Amino acid sequence: DARIALVGKIIARKNRRVSAAALEEGMVLAHDLRNQSGALVLAAGTRLTSTAAERVASLFGDRFVVEVACAA
Repeated sequence: DARIALVGKIIARKNRRVSAAALEEGMVLAHDLRNQSGALVLAAGTRLTSTAAERVASLFGDRFVVEVACAA
């Protein structure tokens, strides 16, 4: 007879809004990120690498606000 038990805690976290220039590695995009012509740059759910965060910062600058989810 074998049994498995899981114990955990679910914590609800609100998304944060940060400028594109403040994005960091590990942040997760809450919404698709599109450029001015509507082309998809990064899809929602993407966990940013440092390279991707730098690329988004250079494309959008500090005046563009991005909604990110807290990474688990």
